Amino acid sequence: MARAAAHVSSRASLSSSSLVAVAEHYRVLARKGYRYGPAFRAMTAAWRTEGRISHTENSVKTSA
Repeated sequence: MARAAAHVSSRASLSSSSLVAVAEHYRVLARKGYRYGPAFRAMTAAWRTEGRISHTENSVKTSA
């Protein structure tokens, strides 16, 4: 139950954040020397607050 409350609280704080273009964010990271292959590109959305990435949304692949 606390986990669900944290999720709702986190979503509420996004109202003061700006959406980040995920592909561009990965390009910025690459220019800084970080290299992420396809298996590690799980970020599907990101938000910036006060100049920093503050929240991300990620997809997780599970094996059956």
